[in-house]
Amino acid sequence: VHEGDEIWRDLAVELKQVIDKSRVDAIFAPQGIGNHVDHLQTIRAVLSCNFQQPIFWYKDAPYTIRNPNAKHSDLLPKSLIEQKVDIAETLEQKINACCAYVSQNGFQFGGNEKLAETLREYNAQNDGESFLSVTLFEI
Repeated sequence: VHEGDEIWRDLAVELKQVIDKSRVDAIFAPQGIGNHVDHLQTIRAVLSCNFQQPIFWYKDAPYTIRNPNAKHSDLLPKSLIEQKVDIAETLEQKINACCAYVSQNGFQFGGNEKLAETLREYNAQNDGESFLSVTLFEI
């Protein structure tokens, strides 16, 4: 992130409007693994909104897949707890959603088939998905 780049402020306004209008029960946001600028700006925006809903910080793919020991961004609160969630029942929905992100799939994964294969392998190796949060995920 370049010094003085405060696009996160505009994003925060938009996020707050969408979240308030849709009345969601929880918010999912990236952990900033890989230090991708868009993910870091998203973290700043989410934190600035002071949402009442619990925030579950997910591991950023493909960065965590490439480097399983990578750490989350220092922007995240320090008191987060990690928890695993079995996503076997919704894994195919996640894969379909990821496949819709066409601008990234080719160069990040080598296409949708490889993306699907990679996410299935990652899920199997990790027994689900890990999140960081201040509250436990309720299923």
